[in-house]
Amino acid sequence: MPILSAPLAAAAPRAVERRQVKRVGANDFRKMDLRVISATHKSLEREVAQGTFREDLYHRLAVVKVALPPLRERADDIPLLVDEFLRAIGKEPGAMSAQTRALLREHSWPGNVRELRNVVERAVSLGTDAALPAVGAVFRPKVAVDSARPFKQAKDELVAAFERDYVEDLLRRCEGNVSRAAREAGIDRVYLHRLLGKYGL
Repeated sequence: MPILSAPLAAAAPRAVERRQVKRVGANDFRKMDLRVISATHKSLEREVAQGTFREDLYHRLAVVKVALPPLRERADDIPLLVDEFLRAIGKEPGAMSAQTRALLREHSWPGNVRELRNVVERAVSLGTDAALPAVGAVFRPKVAVDSARPFKQAKDELVAAFERDYVEDLLRRCEGNVSRAAREAGIDRVYLHRLLGKYGL
């Protein structure tokens, strides 16, 4: 499926480069003062090579490119994002304990920022106005930490246990509806199916 429809992709280069558009049914182009900011999770270079994205439009858009790493590679951003999400729902940053924040930093966040936002909102709904004592149960895997094992192995096992527990609880709450579960968790349905296969759920 193309990223842009064929008519829109054909008209976009003129709009971007010449800053001109023609209204539906009009005969003349109109000048515009605009700056285009676009975002995609796809590789446009690959889309161009495959013929599913216009090369001329790509070169007009790709003036300044900014690559945003996934949230799992930006753990230092998590406290800032958590504070912003708390403020958005009328809570003070202090409403979330240091222990809970540490748990948030350890998660791999396959659903990126949307998943983090959903989890923060869910945590607040489970807690009280003063603190969030119930949120630990959301993240606490059903395995004990064994410090005798290498750090990476222990961490991978904890993350795997969390993923399984999270997906099991999510599916139970959504009554087995995978599409609804993916929406509520803020993750892609294909990724959720991958997790279901990974843990035999």
